[in-house]
Amino acid sequence: MFDLHDGGREDCAQIKAWFVRTGRERNVRGVLWHRRADSGSLEAEPFVTLKKPIPPKVGCERKHLPEATLACAYSGLGQESSEQAYAVIRRWMNVRGYRLAGPKREIYLGQTLEIQFPLIEN
Repeated sequence: MFDLHDGGREDCAQIKAWFVRTGRERNVRGVLWHRRADSGSLEAEPFVTLKKPIPPKVGCERKHLPEATLACAYSGLGQESSEQAYAVIRRWMNVRGYRLAGPKREIYLGQTLEIQFPLIEN
């Protein structure tokens, strides 16, 4: 997990660059975004899909994304496009009376970004 303090999108670019440098970018399927209650900073948890079991001594943790009712929007990969999609979901949630029920998810679908907000009714 990567802890993002004040850098926000700049830190995200650095994380993506690390995945590209290490040859891991083709494996990244998406990112879970966690907001830390104590500091308000974001933690980015990149995730991959697995085609076969991982050996027990590999330095990673295997988790399953929990089932959830989701509000979803699609955008391009650019910052402006994704921020608009985030804003649309937040407005929809406010109008419909929902609140966030877990970490936000970004799933990469080629040149499209699927943004998912797990929901619970207010």
